[in-house]
This record gives sequence, C-alpha cells and structure tokens, in this order.
Amino acid sequence: MHRVGGRGMVPVDVRVVAATHRDLAAMAKAGEFREDLYWRLDVLKIELPPLRERREDILPLAERFLARLSLQLGRRAEGFSPQAREALRGCAWPGNARQLANAIERALVLKEAPGPIGLGELPAEVTAPDRASGPAPTGRALADLVRALEREQIVLALKRARGVKSAAAEALGISRPTLDRKIEEYRIDLFE
Repeated sequence: MHRVGGRGMVPVDVRVVAATHRDLAAMAKAGEFREDLYWRLDVLKIELPPLRERREDILPLAERFLARLSLQLGRRAEGFSPQAREALRGCAWPGNARQLANAIERALVLKEAPGPIGLGELPAEVTAPDRASGPAPTGRALADLVRALEREQIVLALKRARGVKSAAAEALGISRPTLDRKIEEYRIDLFE
C-alpha cells in the first residue's frame, strides 16, 4: 500500500468485517453499489436473523450484557426477576442486540435496591411495548419517575466524565455545587 504523500510501499494485513441489511449483490447489479467493492467484501457471508427470530438467544445475551456492564458501571445486580425475564423474552427487539444492551445498562443505572433487576428498572418499550410512549407501566408517581430519570442522567454523566465532577456538571448544564448536592441527595457512590 502507498501512503498519501509517501514514497515507498507499506506492508499491511487487513480484514474487513461489514454488516448491512441491504442486498448488496442486487445493488451492485443495478449500479447502486461499486461492483469491485462488493467482490472484495463478499468473501464470507454470515446470515444472522434478527433477535426477534432467535428468542433462545435473548436471555443468554441479556445475562452476558449484565455481567459486562456491571463491571463497567461498578454496579451489581443478581440476575433478573422472573417477570423481567419474561418481559425480555417477550420484547420484539427492533433495535436487536444494541437495544437489549441499552435496556440492561439503563436498568443497572436506575437500580437502587440490591437483588435482581425487576420490571420497574426495565424501559417501557420492554415491559409494555404497545404503551411505550404512554404512561409508565411501573405505577410509580411522576415525582418518583422524575427523580429516577435525574439520578440516571447524573450517573451517566459522571461515568462519561470518568468521575470528574466539574466535567459532569458542565455536561448536565448545572453548577458544581448543584451536582454535589444531587450526588448527596441521591446517595450516588462515585466508587461503586
């Protein structure tokens, strides 16, 4: 390979992994995708059906995400309640594994009590997909939901800022003293 502006060859060994939901062969035939690029990519095809068609994979994936995210976030959960497991299995997962991972991360952030993740920590699109844009299915008062959301956003901002409070406060659009007060109010442990 020649670098731009370079004079000599640079040896490289590259593997490309690409994913798409489009029919690239048909697009290449129609002139909508470069045929030479298609043939470079078409070495090994792996057809992977969407998560909704692989229900048996949902709970093992959820448990894997829970283990990984628990370490990343420094938060523990003892698996999933039976109701949460049923909700996870019953969701259509239009966002596939990425949506599942996001739901698990949100549940960990919102989790306040020890024990397994329950329905109350899972997002509405998982627990009641037909009512996801409507009222929250947890039956909690609006003030409780607002507090849970505020706590979640503070924890996420602190995580993204790697514990630097001034950076987290700036990202949240609040002052550092306000952030300190909220950390104390919500009993957020920076070293969890």
